[in-house]
Amino acid sequence: MKSSGRLGRGADLDLVLQRGRRLSHPLFSVAWRANGTKGQRFALIVPRTVDKRATVRNRLRRRMREFMRVHAGALAPPRDIAITCRREASAATRKAFYEALEELIARLGKQ
Repeated sequence: MKSSGRLGRGADLDLVLQRGRRLSHPLFSVAWRANGTKGQRFALIVPRTVDKRATVRNRLRRRMREFMRVHAGALAPPRDIAITCRREASAATRKAFYEALEELIARLGKQ
């Protein structure tokens, strides 16, 4: 994911998390808000409560980043999107992990 497609720490991320619309899944929580830019911006959040080991959190982050790189075009209007992993995501199989993300992207596309 290019740096222009990332939603870094700061005021924009705070707005998404505090005032954005939300979707929920057993593995993920998603908050989004329309933005004034030309494309999507993502924040992929894996808190320490998911797993205390950084290697596990980094693996989940890499999986989400790759999925978003491939599937970001499925979302039509420009948005700022924050995806937060839940603890159950670390125990999910790769297939279940990607299916959950696909379901969330499909639900986001309809909204």
